[in-house]
Amino acid sequence: MSSVRKKDRPEKGKYIIGIDSGASRIGIAVVSAGGIIKNYLKAPTLFEKGKENTIERIKSHIRKLIQQSEVNMNQIVGIGTGVPGP
Repeated sequence: MSSVRKKDRPEKGKYIIGIDSGASRIGIAVVSAGGIIKNYLKAPTLFEKGKENTIERIKSHIRKLIQQSEVNMNQIVGIGTGVPGP
C-alpha cells in the first residue's frame, strides 16, 4: 500500500524533473507522474568552472530537455534533486 494519498499524487499529463548531480556528471530526466522516463540527459558536471556555471548549465539542460520532450512548462509539477556532499 502506498503511503502517498491519491489526492497528493500528480495528475495524468503532469511531469517531474529529476536531477542527479554527481562528482563527474549530471543526469537530468523528465518523468511522467506515473514514473515513466520521457527523456533523459547526461552531461559532465564541470564543477571546476564554479557553482554559478554549474547551476546555469543545469538550468539550460532542463529547458532543453523539456523542449525536446514536447512538454509544456505548465505540465511540470515539481523538481527533485540529489547532490553529494558531507
